Amino acid sequence: MKSHMHYFDTSNYDADNPHNMPRTASELGKMKDKYGGKVLSAFYGTGPKAYCIDAVDQVAKRAKGISKASVTHQLHLLHYKDIVEEKRTSVYCTIYVFKSESHNIYTNYIRKVALTSMDDKRFLIPNSTKTLPWGHQGMTFHNMSDEERLELLLRLMNEASELTSDQMK
Repeated sequence: MKSHMHYFDTSNYDADNPHNMPRTASELGKMKDKYGGKVLSAFYGTGPKAYCIDAVDQVAKRAKGISKASVTHQLHLLHYKDIVEEKRTSVYCTIYVFKSESHNIYTNYIRKVALTSMDDKRFLIPNSTKTLPWGHQGMTFHNMSDEERLELLLRLMNEASELTSDQMK
């Protein structure tokens, strides 16, 4: 990082930081360490826009679609940890929301999924950490049995050898 300081904004680092990083002026467009060089003891990413970061002196929690007050008071670091380690499949929050029907405003008490280990946006390739978007042509290959894959591979190899033999004539 020190050899490429022109890419980084270290304006929020302490002058006597443990990494001996020089402080630079705050500048737009440069990469910035949100925690100013502080050590992070844990990061739990449970899904898109849902994570918990445990820094030395603070815990930052986010959950998409859940009010900040509910995240602060109802969700804890252990909830995020349980989701990541698959000890739980989902965590719920109870929220008061304002609703309006026919120009009548009232409050409604709802129970909402705050954190979940189920990712229904992507297809998880079996025995892998890689994913594909739903509808991708590669999904059919990964849904085949081993015998079907072997047959497909042999068929493709035969077609390729026929093409090369035709080109040689």
